[in-house]
Amino acid sequence: MRRIIYQFIASLALTSMLVCCGKENVNDRPSPEEPGKEEPKPEESKPEISFKFDIEPYVIASSEDSVECDWTEGDAVGVYAYDAESDELVFGNKKLTFDGSNWVGDKLCWEKESLRFCAYYPFDENNTDPTAISVNVKEDQSCENDYRLSDFLVARNEEGVKIGSDVKLEFRHEFAMIQVEVPKSKYWNIDGKLEVSLCGVGTLAEINLLEDSDVSASAEGTGSSEGNVKMYLFELPGEERNNYIYRAVIPVQTLGGGTSLFSYVTDGKEYRLGGPVGDCALNAGNVKVFNRSLPVDYKHPDVIQMVVDQKGTYKYQGDGLWYFRMGSPKTEEGRNNTNVENQHNVHLARSYYMGKYEVTNAEYASFLNDNKIGSDGIWNGWGDAENKSKVLVRQYAKFGLIWDTELAEWKPADGYCDCPVVNVSWYGAKAFADCVGGALPTEAQWEFACRGGLEETPFGLGNGLDLTGEMANIRSAGRGTTAPVGSYPPNGFELHDLHGNVSEWVADWFDANYYGGSGGFAWNPTGPKTGTDKGVRGGDFTMDKLSCRCATRTYCSPRVTNMLIGFRVSFDQDMKWE
Repeated sequence: MRRIIYQFIASLALTSMLVCCGKENVNDRPSPEEPGKEEPKPEESKPEISFKFDIEPYVIASSEDSVECDWTEGDAVGVYAYDAESDELVFGNKKLTFDGSNWVGDKLCWEKESLRFCAYYPFDENNTDPTAISVNVKEDQSCENDYRLSDFLVARNEEGVKIGSDVKLEFRHEFAMIQVEVPKSKYWNIDGKLEVSLCGVGTLAEINLLEDSDVSASAEGTGSSEGNVKMYLFELPGEERNNYIYRAVIPVQTLGGGTSLFSYVTDGKEYRLGGPVGDCALNAGNVKVFNRSLPVDYKHPDVIQMVVDQKGTYKYQGDGLWYFRMGSPKTEEGRNNTNVENQHNVHLARSYYMGKYEVTNAEYASFLNDNKIGSDGIWNGWGDAENKSKVLVRQYAKFGLIWDTELAEWKPADGYCDCPVVNVSWYGAKAFADCVGGALPTEAQWEFACRGGLEETPFGLGNGLDLTGEMANIRSAGRGTTAPVGSYPPNGFELHDLHGNVSEWVADWFDANYYGGSGGFAWNPTGPKTGTDKGVRGGDFTMDKLSCRCATRTYCSPRVTNMLIGFRVSFDQDMKWE
C-alpha cells in the first residue's frame, strides 16, 4: 500500500514539473469533460498484412512432367501495393524475406479498405519503377544460388484484397528453362569434370510487373544482349536415371536452328554441340529438354581397341604366314551343318582397330541431327551413291530412337541413351561408319575379334565352352531388352557385347556357300562382290546361347530396319591420330 502512495505522490510531482516547464498558458488547458459524457476512444491500430506465396511449376514441353519449385530460407521478394479503387501507390518495393516458415521484414499494414498487390523475385533495392525492371540473368549459373537468382518470378492479383484478408499470390516464371541431359558413357568419366554452357543466348530483358508483356530478350528496344551462360549440374545419374542433368534459366527468345548452342568442356578440351535443327521459340514457364552426349572421339584409346595378329592367337601356316580358323568344327553344338560355317584358314593382312562397344542411341542421334536427317530417316548427303535416298533408321519408341516433333530432332527413347542403336539399316550403319572415318568390319574381322584370342571355341568369353546370362545379354539373362553397352564382361581383346545384346551388321554380302571348301585358305577375305543380303553376326538378347556363337552366320536385306540389329565400327591400323 505504501508503495502505491509513494508512486502516486511522485506522479503528481512529475506532472507539476511538466506543467511548469511547458509553454502553454494555464487558461488554455481543456476544461474537464461534462459529467456523464464518455471520453473519446483512441484510434485503433491498423491490422498487419499477412502474405502467403506459392510458385507455379515449370512445365516440360511435350510431356506431362513438370519441375517443382519451392522457396528456400533467405529468398527475398519485392512487394508493391495499390489502392484498389484509385490505383494510387500505397507502398513500393518493400522487401520480405522467407525465414523457412514465414515472410518477414518491414511491418506492412492495411492503409486502405482494399488493395491490389504485385510482387517479384529476386528482390533488388534498385527497382523503383515496377513498369520497367531490367533483368540480366547470371552468366555463371553453375552454383545453385546463382541459378535460383536467375529465375525471375512475378505475381499479382487483378482484383482487390479486402482489409484483414490473407494476401495469397502465386508466382509465375517469366523466363524459360533449358535442360540438357548428358548420357552416362563408357567412354567418359565426367563426374564433376564436365562444364556445360549455353552459347550466344539473350541474357537481358525488360519486365513490367503491372501487366502482361512480351518478356523477350530479342524484342526490339529491350536492350537485349547475348552471352554464354554456364549451366547448373542439377542431378547426377542414379539408379533410375542414366543421365547427368544440367539446367539454366534465360529470357524468352527464339533459339536459332542449326547453331552450336552447347559448349562442353572436359579435361581442358571444348566440344561444341548443336541446338535444335530448326528455329525453336521458348515460352515463359516452359522447359526445353535436349539430349546431347559427349562426342565420341573414335580415335581415343578408350573407345577402340587394337586387334592384333599375334602369334599367340594365330597358327603358323608356313612361309611366314599366320592364320586363324574361321567357322566351326562339325562337332560343335548348335552348328549349321551346311556349308555356312565350314572351317577354313584366314589370314588378316593387317592389324585393325575395333570399337569396344556397339554404337549407341545417343551417338547415332547426334549423327542424324548433325547431318540434318529428318523424321523419315532418309539420307541425301555425301557418300557413296548406294547410300543416296536410303532409309538410315526408323523410330522405335520402346528402346530405340524417336523423333521430337517440337524440337525437330532425333533423340533416344527415355532411359536408353547408352544402349545400342537399333532399327538402323545396313546403309545407316555404313553412313555412320563413313562419317567417323571408319568402316563396318568384315565377317572375318568380326569373328576374329569375337573370339578374343581363343582358338576354335564356340564362344569368346570365359573358357570359350559356355555362355551364361551373367556373361552376356542373351535370353537367359532375363533382361528382355537391350542393355547399356559394356554392361557385361569384355573378352580377351577388351571388346564388349559381341555375344548378344543386339546383332551386328558386317560389311560383306552374304553367300551361304562362300566358305564352302573345307580347309581352304582365305587371304584377308571381304566376301562376295555382289549379293542381295548383308551378313549379320553376334545374336541378340532374345536368342539362346547357341544362336550367339562366334561362328553363327545370319543375314538380312541391307534396306531392312530391325529392332534387334545394330552395329559397331572398325578402323584401319593406319588411322591418323590427332
